[in-house]
Amino acid sequence: MLRGGGTLLVAGEGRWRGPGHEAVVATDHGEVLIYHAYDAELGGWPTFRLRPLVWVDGWPQVLNGGAP
Repeated sequence: MLRGGGTLLVAGEGRWRGPGHEAVVATDHGEVLIYHAYDAELGGWPTFRLRPLVWVDGWPQVLNGGAP
């Protein structure tokens, strides 16, 4: 990653800032990326977030299943 490798899955923007501490959970409906982000509309309150996760050509991608 220090040489330009890797892919950013979730970036902070708009309402949701500083996403981090990601983990993948397998469900009956597929995999989900879980993480926290700080809610700028609530004074930076840490908030639990969920995003559907898919694999494309062996690499993970998050889907826009709701807010980032």
